[in-house]
Amino acid sequence: MRHRVKVAPTVWFESMTIEIGFTIHSLHSVIVAATPVFAPADADLAPAAFATFLSSVAAANTAVATTIADWHTAVAARTDLVVTIKERALRALNRVKSNRAWDLQLPAVKAAIASQYGTTSPAAIQAKAVRL
Repeated sequence: MRHRVKVAPTVWFESMTIEIGFTIHSLHSVIVAATPVFAPADADLAPAAFATFLSSVAAANTAVATTIADWHTAVAARTDLVVTIKERALRALNRVKSNRAWDLQLPAVKAAIASQYGTTSPAAIQAKAVRL
C-alpha cells in the first residue's frame, strides 16, 4: 500500500506566496529600470502606484503572519492548560483510589475525569445509572 504525504494547505500557500512575491518584485524592478521609461495610460499601472500596491500587500502579509503567531501562542497556552488539568485529575483519582473510605466516590471521580477526555468509561456509565 502506498502512503501519500499530504501537504498542509498553509505550507503550499506560503510557498506560492513567496514565489509570487519574488516574481512581482522582479517585475517591479524591471518596470522601474525600463528604458524608455514605462509610462502606461492607466495610472494604476505606473511604477509609483505599483510600489504603493506592493507596500500594501507586504503590510497585509505582515498582519497575517502576526495573527498566525498570536494564534499559535494561544494554542500552546491552551495545550499547557490541558496537560495541567490532566495531571491534576489523575492525581485526584489516585488520591481517591488510595483511601478505602472514599470507595463510594470513586465512580463519580472516574466519570468526571472521563468527561474531561471526551470519553465515558464503563465505571462512569454505572455511576450515572446509580445516580438516576
